[in-house]
Amino acid sequence: FDYLSTRLPYWNDETILKLQRIRFIPVDENGWRMPSEVFFASDFGKKFGDLFQYVDFHNSNANRFLQIVGVRTEPSPSELAVELSIKNTAETYVSRVGYSSYLQLLRYIAVEWDRVDRKAKSNFGKSKCFLGVKESLVEEKGDQNEDGVLDEGKDDALEEFELAYAQDCFIVDSAIFRRLFNPLCVPMETQIEKMYSSLGSQKLSSVVKTKTKYLKQMRSNEVSKKLERVLTSRIPIMLYQKPRNRLSSIATFWLKKLAKSKADSCFNFVFIVPTIFKELSLGKQRQSRSYSAFATSDIEILVTEGFDYYDIAEELVRVLLVKSDMNDALLWSSILQSSEESLISKGFHVRRAKASFQEKYMPKAPKQVLAAAGHQSDPNVKKEMQRNYPNENGTDELGSPQGNKEANTTTQALDVQKSKHLDKGGNVAGSKLSGGLNTIQKRMNSAVGRKLAGFQSSIGKRLHQGKGKGASDGLFTNSEARKSVLSHGLKNCSTGGANVIKGSSPSPSKSTEEVDSYMDDLDVNIHNLRKIKSMLIHGLECYIEVDESSHIYVQKAVDANVFAAMLSQMASQVFDLMPSVCHIYWDSKGRTAAFNRGGALYFNFSVFVAQKYAYEQVLKTVPVKTGPSGTLNFEQPLLVAPQKAYIFWFGVFCHELSHQFVSAHNASFANYQMFFMTDYFPRLSKMIAKETGKSISH
Repeated sequence: FDYLSTRLPYWNDETILKLQRIRFIPVDENGWRMPSEVFFASDFGKKFGDLFQYVDFHNSNANRFLQIVGVRTEPSPSELAVELSIKNTAETYVSRVGYSSYLQLLRYIAVEWDRVDRKAKSNFGKSKCFLGVKESLVEEKGDQNEDGVLDEGKDDALEEFELAYAQDCFIVDSAIFRRLFNPLCVPMETQIEKMYSSLGSQKLSSVVKTKTKYLKQMRSNEVSKKLERVLTSRIPIMLYQKPRNRLSSIATFWLKKLAKSKADSCFNFVFIVPTIFKELSLGKQRQSRSYSAFATSDIEILVTEGFDYYDIAEELVRVLLVKSDMNDALLWSSILQSSEESLISKGFHVRRAKASFQEKYMPKAPKQVLAAAGHQSDPNVKKEMQRNYPNENGTDELGSPQGNKEANTTTQALDVQKSKHLDKGGNVAGSKLSGGLNTIQKRMNSAVGRKLAGFQSSIGKRLHQGKGKGASDGLFTNSEARKSVLSHGLKNCSTGGANVIKGSSPSPSKSTEEVDSYMDDLDVNIHNLRKIKSMLIHGLECYIEVDESSHIYVQKAVDANVFAAMLSQMASQVFDLMPSVCHIYWDSKGRTAAFNRGGALYFNFSVFVAQKYAYEQVLKTVPVKTGPSGTLNFEQPLLVAPQKAYIFWFGVFCHELSHQFVSAHNASFANYQMFFMTDYFPRLSKMIAKETGKSISH
């Protein structure tokens, strides 16, 4: 092959094509392979083991020749799917590498699922090569209460995997149903769930049959009337500008009767009943469970004494929405328990939601009523809204411009609300930053630590307001549950590491001006990054845009070392992540500070350089071996980033980790970001003190 590489200048394309169809590459005792059937061994065996044949002749000329005739660095997602579809391949592979590595392989296919061709998808879906997961509950001593009933809150849940068909696994959209029936489920990752769904997996709630029973001793009291007032004011906010294809067939009927209750104080729809329980069945399994709420088709909401807001939210989601997930119930329960002032501060369009509800379902209401609700036809109210909420115009709760499809993930309103707290120092990546990198630098010149500390304090107070009960507190007041959920998201981070990160052009719905002016962490589709092989800085892989020079890492070696060290420290010391989860890339023309792809985090080195930090010098104690058994400690000067850099990129880190749970920048995403920032900020403070020798100045 070394010799043949010298003949390449004398060969035409036809000769190269002939070679591509000939089995002439020796692999092992099994014989010879065509170029399309083998791959280079570099970084290959680690990712896919021995699913494919690979070569490396340790000769640059020979490898260059093989590359020209068709040997590639890694298989396509379609080839990988086809290989796993072969009988017993998946089972054999799992027995060698284990379920964790096999899940990583499925994650790779899921992220690139759009690139898998139709035939490969069909064969893949018919094969028993998917991972299903069940909970294995381990009872420990002391986990039973006085009545001998197992306390669910103290169960130690372990996950057990097994190979299955995709259609035999259920997508978890109800944690309660999963705990009751413990069926074979899809691993709870967004990309993997989408792949399983396209191959026949169903949502768990859609296959569980439910029969609700309650004692018909309904009564109305002050508690039920207060709940009525909460529901009539919050449901319009929950459903504001929800696409019609997400609303159920009886949603309009419900909302008209709800409007009637607003107009007629004598009309009641919430009643207290002694007990509510549901008979649930999945296949041959039967279970019964008590609930604190039930919504009938006649817009009657029945609740028990000491009702749970989460149960109410689940019932409203069941009755009003067609397409739903667990986040809907969590978000709605949060809305039910929050004051209107708190919702406005979080970016919800409270006044517009009420005005829209009045207009749609109470068209004959007097003008003064519409004006009091903030209706746009009242010029005074409209001026006041434009003055107080200038960015509320034209976007729904998901941040999509009016008239756009639900899938549009461009966000505005919530990012604007966050920027009110963070723009002057603690700006979080993904906010709409006009003016490119210069704007970032200007916004970083103020007291970052003071701003973020104040933001953390205000969020902490807001999260712990309210006196919900049980699961309705959700992640807001239950610190243990919040810690468990965030930890699960961190465990699902991956190392990524594809040689090329490439996507299509920006969505046609975005104008050129929007693409040039905004920084959005969801624009991964317009990246075209390539990995710089054999380059690791503090354990972080390095990438570069294809139209830029990789020499930038040499020219900016000091900056790259400081940046990578900061990210590596933050990953390991603050979030307990392997540094390899983080990657850095150079894209001076891009509009992202960072992005999350398949659980791997990518940070834009060019943004860090543009911020022009003044580095600080600290003395670090470094142990040096002086012999077979002796060491001496030497103090070595090192350059570190200033505190404001740590705080800024901590905000970026939290932002990208929040995408482990929610892809869109909606209210649920904002909550997760708050959880990460408030829960992990103390650890950041300790790390900064350790690495810089200074505590954070408030």
